[in-house]
Amino acid sequence: MPPSRSVLALVIAFLASGCMTLTSGRSQWVSFNSSPPGATATIRPGSIVVQTPAQLSLSRRGPYSVLFEKPGYEPAITSISRHVERGVWFNFLFLHAAAILIPIDFATGSAYRLEPTDVAVTMKPLASPPSVSSR
Repeated sequence: MPPSRSVLALVIAFLASGCMTLTSGRSQWVSFNSSPPGATATIRPGSIVVQTPAQLSLSRRGPYSVLFEKPGYEPAITSISRHVERGVWFNFLFLHAAAILIPIDFATGSAYRLEPTDVAVTMKPLASPPSVSSR
């Protein structure tokens, strides 16, 4: 006797609930802010360039380095790191599927989360050259 639709839906939901590729996705939104605003932020790898403030969807595979530049200010560098999502370990609840789900999550980057999700820097003005006094 074939299983009913509700049982089949329950089984599919049960199997899919541990897969980070389905629940988190392969990319994550990250915002970029600077004080003062209007700086150019270059995200590497990939050489993606945005002007602050900005929001960008980045692959969870990271990590990234971010270079902020603005005329009249010292460049500022920061990084976005990747960390393993705790949810990926729920795949072990489905022992029959863990051997498939976990490698997929890591291969696609879905097993990771990027931090910080709000990348912000305060830029320092360039030091003005010492004034030359005439005698």
